[in-house]
Amino acid sequence: MFLSRETHSVKQNQLKPNPTTKTDCKARVSAHVSANGTCRVTSVVVEHNHGLSLMKSCFYLCNRNISTSAKSRLELADEAGIRVMKNFNYFVVESKGYENVPFKENDARNYIEKARQLKLGVGDLEALGYFNRMPDKISNFYHLMRMDQDNRMKYVFGQMQEVG
Repeated sequence: MFLSRETHSVKQNQLKPNPTTKTDCKARVSAHVSANGTCRVTSVVVEHNHGLSLMKSCFYLCNRNISTSAKSRLELADEAGIRVMKNFNYFVVESKGYENVPFKENDARNYIEKARQLKLGVGDLEALGYFNRMPDKISNFYHLMRMDQDNRMKYVFGQMQEVG
């Protein structure tokens, strides 16, 4: 069935029961970055042509945050074999409702998946020892280890420096 633009009919997706309604809202902040890297705000429009809901602000990525203590709890529960859904439900009960948890279940799933990927596997520790022993054996060997904000290893880099 073809829907013309004039009818403005919205065909509802069965997987997304709440279709998005476009309101052509003009609220925005515009900025210009100059050649020297400085940023200057050029215009600000704060008037919205639709209602705003503070209850929905928790869905914005900038408002979702997993605290360090929550990250530790998620990791410990994962090591104990507790599924993310059950662990997230603990946070919901502790906070007295979904709206009071500062992150979503999917954020917890993503964090656990990332934590699993960053864990050292069998033989990884021996490989790191190799990087630490090499400068004693080869004077021009250089290595660098970077950690992330949670004090986990992000990457290891090693190379021979040219002597010139």
